[in-house]
Parts: sequence; C-alpha cells; structure tokens
Amino acid sequence: MHSDFSSTSKLWFKRLVLFKSLHPSVVIRDIKLYRGLNIIVGSPSRDPALVDNPMVMAGHSVGKTTFCRLLRYCLGEGHFSTGNGEQRLRVSLPYSWVGAELEIDTAPWAVLRPLGVLKAPSSAQYGASIEEMAAKAEKGDGYSEFRQVLNELLPSHVHHPEITYKWEQLLAWLARDQECRLRKFEVWRDSDSGSDSLGFRKPKEYSIHLVRGMLDLQVPEESKWSHTLSELTSQQAKLKEQQHRAALNADYCYRDASKRLAEFIGNFPDTRTDSTPRLDGPIMQAENHKNKLHDQIESLKKQLEEIDKNLFKEQRDVANALERKKQIDALRTATPPASLAKTAKPKKKYEKKKEELAELNAKVNAGSECELVDQMPLKKCTHLSNYMKDLEDAERVASLPAEQKKRALAEINSQRREIIQKIIKQQTDAKAALQEASRQVDFYTTERQNTLKKLSALEGELERLARAFQEFQYAERLNAGSIRDTQIRRNKEELEQIDSEILRAKDQLDFYRVQSTQKDLDLQNFFDEIVRRVLKANYSGSVTVSADGFTPQIRQGNAIAGAAVESLSFVLMDITSMLAPSKGIGQHPGFLVHDSPREADLDIGPYHSLLTELAAITAESGGEEHAPFQYIVTTTTEPPKNLEAYVKLSLAAYPEDRMLFKERLEEKNLLIES
Repeated sequence: MHSDFSSTSKLWFKRLVLFKSLHPSVVIRDIKLYRGLNIIVGSPSRDPALVDNPMVMAGHSVGKTTFCRLLRYCLGEGHFSTGNGEQRLRVSLPYSWVGAELEIDTAPWAVLRPLGVLKAPSSAQYGASIEEMAAKAEKGDGYSEFRQVLNELLPSHVHHPEITYKWEQLLAWLARDQECRLRKFEVWRDSDSGSDSLGFRKPKEYSIHLVRGMLDLQVPEESKWSHTLSELTSQQAKLKEQQHRAALNADYCYRDASKRLAEFIGNFPDTRTDSTPRLDGPIMQAENHKNKLHDQIESLKKQLEEIDKNLFKEQRDVANALERKKQIDALRTATPPASLAKTAKPKKKYEKKKEELAELNAKVNAGSECELVDQMPLKKCTHLSNYMKDLEDAERVASLPAEQKKRALAEINSQRREIIQKIIKQQTDAKAALQEASRQVDFYTTERQNTLKKLSALEGELERLARAFQEFQYAERLNAGSIRDTQIRRNKEELEQIDSEILRAKDQLDFYRVQSTQKDLDLQNFFDEIVRRVLKANYSGSVTVSADGFTPQIRQGNAIAGAAVESLSFVLMDITSMLAPSKGIGQHPGFLVHDSPREADLDIGPYHSLLTELAAITAESGGEEHAPFQYIVTTTTEPPKNLEAYVKLSLAAYPEDRMLFKERLEEKNLLIES
C-alpha cells in the first residue's frame, strides 16, 4: 500500500554542531541531518573494561538521549539534560557550545546556545550559518525573534479558551521525554527528566485539545462549547462540594434534633429514608406526648384552684382564731384590740361590753365613784374587783402544770371555779383553733408550692418538647431542601440550573462535533493505513476522538490488540500526525523525535517494520531532499542492513571517540545519564 505525500515540512534540522570551544573554534562533532527518516544508533560496546557495566555494553549511556535533548535545547527549551548531567558536562567541557542550522517554514535559521559556559547568552540569526555566528564576538542577538518564529508554528485557532499555548508545549508532543515510556498518549514530559517545560493545569484536557487543534479536528464553535462545558463542569464540582458540606451540616442538624426529640418520645427510625406518615412516627408520638403534657398541666391547674380555695378558707380561719384570741385577751385586760379600735363596722354585743369594761377600768383608775352605790369609789366595788380577780386567777391557774392546776382549782369555791374554768377553756380553745388553722395554712401553702413546681416542670417540659419538635421539623425540611434561602436550597437550585446548562452545552458540543466527524474519519483512515503498512495482515487502526479524549488503538481482527502493542499505537499515532499535513489533515509542523521507543516494550519485528516503512515513505515522498517531514529516532537495536543509509549518527561507549562528546563525561566516576 502506497500513499501520495505532498506538502513540505515546516520544521527540520540540517546540522547539529558540538563545540568544545568557540575561541579558538574547536568542533567536537558536526552532525548532518536530512528530511525524512534519521536514525541515531547506540551500538553495544566491545570494551572488556566495561564488561561490568551492562547498560554501557548494551549501547546505553552513550549520548542518545542527550542528542535528543540538545535538539530540544536548540528549539528553545531551558535545559539540555538533568541537573546532574548538565553539571558533569560543565565540569568536563567548561567552554562548550551547541549550534544548529534548521528551517522554519522554509526560512533558514541558525541558533547558538551555551553548554559549559554559565550565563552566556543564546543567539539566533536568519539566513546565517553556524560558523558565522560562532565567529561573532558578541552573542545574544536574534534569539527572541527566533523564539517568536517558533511560536508562529502554532495556528491561531489551536488555542484553548482558558490558555494560549506556547511553543514549548507543542514541542513536548513533538519530542517526548524518553522517561515517559509511552505510558499514555497525552503524557509527554516526566518529572525525572529535569526538562522544566511548561506544564498544564489540566494535563489531559489541555494536551488533547492541543493535539486536536493541530490536527484540525475541531471547529471554533466546538472549542467554545468545550470551554463552556469545562467551566460548567468545574462550577458543578464546586457546587457539589458545597452541597456535600451543606448536606453534612444538615445531617448533623437532623441527628442532633432527633436526639433531642428522642429524649421525650424515645428512639425512632430515620424519617429521611421513610417519609411516609405513620401512627408510630415521631410526629404523631410528639403530638401525643404534647397532648399528654397538656392534660397533666390542666389537671394540676385544677388542683391548684382547689388548693387556693382551701388555703383561702384556712387563712380566713387563722384570721378568725387570731381575732378570737385577741378578744379573750381584751376581756382579760379590758383593753379593746387594736383592730377593733380602727374598724368602722357596727359594734357587736361583746364589743360594747369590752368598751364598757374599758370605761369602768378607766373610771377605777381615775378614782370615779360607782353609779349604783352613792359615793362608793369603783375601787371598792366588790363586783368589779371579783371579776378582775377571776381573770387574774384564771390566767395564773392556766399557766400552772396540770397537777398543780387541778389542785389550784380544787381550792377555789365552785362558783368561782366554774368561772375560771370557763375562762381557761376559752383561752385553750382559741389557742387550739389558731394552731389548727395555722397548720392547715402551712399544709396548703406547701401543697401549693409543690403543685406550682410540678406545674412549672411540666410547662418547661412542654416548652422544650415544642422547641425540640420545631427543631426536628426544621431539620427534616432542611435535609429535604424545602427551606428557602438556605445554603442547601440555594445549592440545590443552582445545581439544577447548572445541570440544565450542562445538558445544553453537551447538546451544542455534540452538534459541532458532528461537523468535525469527516475530519475524524479522514484521520482514522490514514492511521489505519499506517498501521496496516507497519503490521501488515489482520491488523487495523482506529482512533476514538472526543472533547476530552484521544485514544488510538490497534486491532487484531475484531479485537483490540494486547498491551504489548499499546505503546506502538502511540508511536504510530505520532507518525500519522506528523505525516497528516501531506494528506491535507491538520497543521503539524512535520517534525518528530522518538527517543528509544523500542524500550517501551516494542517487539523487534514491528520495530524493524516501522523503520522500513518510514524509509519507504521517505523515498515515496521525495527522499532526503524533499520529504515533507523529519523523523529522528534513537535506538540501541541495529536497524536492518538495508537502512544503513538512514543512520546519521552511530554512538558507542568504546572507543571513547564514538561517544557523543568523544570523551567520557565523568564526575566522581559517574557517567552522564542519557
């Protein structure tokens, strides 16, 4: 199967020159490169002194990776090796430089950059040779213009709505780190390489977008809606995180409210998982408990009313008993009680009697005469004196112990004894009535206080139940998202809006993706052609392209081939992309570097076939002078004999002049990593 290839490579190297020094000019190597296939071989060493170093014996650590890194360095990368590798070179070759001649969009350029000389400026010049630049005393001219020309290899439509791509990011795809081992198609740089290339904040999305853009697999509207979808998805993720936090808060609120309500009605099932109203559910139980508390409170209030009635009655009895006692005391002293002196109520019989006695007592004290017996002083009135004496005796007898009281009464004549006993009984009865009434008042006062405490406790429990019930209902509604102006409700509404917008963005994206389907199909057909050329019968290639995915696959029959050929599918997809402009597909610059791809589990059969077909495509598309691409590949596996013409550099660890810098770069007996 042969193809017609027509176009021209936008970027290719003509020469790479390694200088030991510029003044005087000492060239270590002058490596000529061509369009089409360029093979760099690391041959096994036959030096017996290196037999204990299997990596060197196998063709590693001879400068292949450093060669690839120098190409990238000449194309604007900041480093040409790992930190340790750069240090070794500066120690071994402190005045070294690297120069390159290349074409960018058919325009000839030369670039000169320092290797061993720290802080020396880089230079570039349109239309010059490396030797002309090396001969200049002043360095540093033209390098920024050179980088700008490289940046122009990125078409304007390729940029992602969120970022503007830089040349170094495209270069990462064109010349992958060997350390990546072709693990994923969109992974181009490895942290162990020390490349310090510009990375991506969204590695997969931005890398795939760049690939699709360079291959013209998306229309501008697709990029716009892809960006919109990305933004909406990001907003959705943030809202979901906020919703998750709000849901955790709502869950805590519900559990706390359930715990408080359970103190009144006991434990109950989670109503969020079963919201069906039930007779034994917390709402009904809370209502029943509330009604029960209401009934108990009403019962206590009725008890309190009854207690207040009894207390009022007993307080009135105490007042009457006190009044009776005061009356008896007034009869004994003939002094009206103070309460009677102040009252304006009609006087009763005993009150009039007391007033009369009080007047008599006053008359006696004033020396008045008896009104019944002419000219008899009241002090000499036997009736009055006997009455006063009876009172005095009664008081004296009443204060005696029981036995003495009994004997004292026996000594008094019967008439007077009856009077005294009557007076004592009146005093005793009045005192007992007062004590009993006071006891009843104390009893009902205590009952009232206890009832008020019970009532207060029940009212407090009812208030706490009402608050717990209110909090529980709030927590239920909060978890359901039915309360307006809460975080969880706002998030829910915003998520519903975002979900709707995401659906619309996906619809729009699918609509515009359909428009790029033909371009996808053209690329898939070309990839399939390359796969069939390399792997021959019973193999085919396919590419799954989407807004967030780019997956080349090799099939064997109807099944996807195993993991052993997955890395080969990435190699062939890179090559397909490099050759695509010759098929009118995309704007790839036609430059590609693969550093030891066979080390990514490529079998020797497909590997030899790959090199053979690239040589054939080189010949079909105009040969080393006119091929529309430049493919540089390093290998430790000797290519087929018929491809020796495409080997542009053969390196080995022995003798040393076959190493890249023609000497072993050592520091403390360590070899430079390659």
